[in-house]
Amino acid sequence: MHELLAQLALVSTLLDNWDGIELRLPARSDALTARLATIAQSMAGARSPDEIALALDDLLDLVLDTPAESFVRTLMERAAPGRDDARVRSQVATLDAAGVASANDATRAGSEALARTVSRKPDHRVVPVFFATNRSIPDAAISGVDAYSGNLAEHTSFGLAHVTIPVEHRRGRVETPRWWAPWSDDERSDRHVIVRSLERLEPHEFATRLEGAASAQALDVLVFVHGYNVTFEQAARRAAQIAFDSGFDGIVVLFSWASAGRTFAYAADEERAITSAEPLARLLAMLADGPWDDVHLLAHSMGNRVLTLALADHRPPTFEPGEAVFVAADVYVPLFRQKLPRLREMAGGRMTLYASRGDLALRLSSLLHAAERIGHIRAGGPFVAEGIETIDASSVDTSLVGHSYFSDHPQLLDDLSTLLGARTRANLRTGVRDAGGYWSLDVDGRS
Repeated sequence: MHELLAQLALVSTLLDNWDGIELRLPARSDALTARLATIAQSMAGARSPDEIALALDDLLDLVLDTPAESFVRTLMERAAPGRDDARVRSQVATLDAAGVASANDATRAGSEALARTVSRKPDHRVVPVFFATNRSIPDAAISGVDAYSGNLAEHTSFGLAHVTIPVEHRRGRVETPRWWAPWSDDERSDRHVIVRSLERLEPHEFATRLEGAASAQALDVLVFVHGYNVTFEQAARRAAQIAFDSGFDGIVVLFSWASAGRTFAYAADEERAITSAEPLARLLAMLADGPWDDVHLLAHSMGNRVLTLALADHRPPTFEPGEAVFVAADVYVPLFRQKLPRLREMAGGRMTLYASRGDLALRLSSLLHAAERIGHIRAGGPFVAEGIETIDASSVDTSLVGHSYFSDHPQLLDDLSTLLGARTRANLRTGVRDAGGYWSLDVDGRS
């Protein structure tokens, strides 16, 4: 009976927490899915505790050196005899009532249930998002995405977010529960983009985990810097969605600066953006000598101020990005011209600017400051300068405010994918035409 209790406790605990194991694994490939199915079959066919042990060894091998390893080991310790005997005895009574007569039958029953769980068709995919943030944590006891506020912290925090993308995901969307729905619309992994879990990491753990993620193959890194009026949770969801929808086959790193996350906190966000340049530069310095091929940079809206100042005023030693992409940049034109020589020196000809005529947010910013922004195309044409390729994205900018086209429109996502994945310059990319001094995205003959 003691051995039966141990087997039932272990299988039951794994069954209850299998989603958590999946979330802590890298994004599921065909090979990984096949290995999970093999483990499931081994457990389903097990006829003794020894056979269960062999299947568990296979599971531990699968999760080795991934965030899932410590989670699985914790589950196994939790299921040790004596930890939850009352619960297991209840399960034994249930099995007795169902006519399960032996330890082998009980083991097989639990194994088959686990196998069904493992083998089921997944309703979501997991995108790991490493992060660094200078947001403060009001209370060290707080955990989860709500732990990071819009206030500045004295030191940078590091971690790993596990973001789920529904299998039925619509490209260009970040599906969230409908706050206005008259019915209950709770977060569901099969419907919504969810920050399912967070792991806080010390700086050395962050570096080690990043290198571990890249050790299996030579990968690129994409550093995403969000814009104004964005919470930590929104930034993590957006980083995962951009990487997923653009087909970026590499490691995603979010730098989440301390935006207040409120519409009427624009001035506060401006101050926080300036203060956040140095922490971003320190993060880039950490990434300078890793085992990856290239580190690409993608900034949106006010995040372009953070990126511009980080590269021009706090240039990390030995750092040279793969591609530096400035999208809907809320940056004062004379300031960017002033910083451009340093940016050109650092990035060479690997800078791209996406701008739009219809960007209402940047038009309002220009009016508010009585100063033009480089991401807004004026009557005289877009911002153009040597060493940076300017792309007119007005043809794909069809939303009311016109400020999030970089992540919303399939054609821009395709263009971004080609830029980051193949390092293809604008003159060789499909759907981009020469507009005389700059380039234009052409959608169905429109530009």
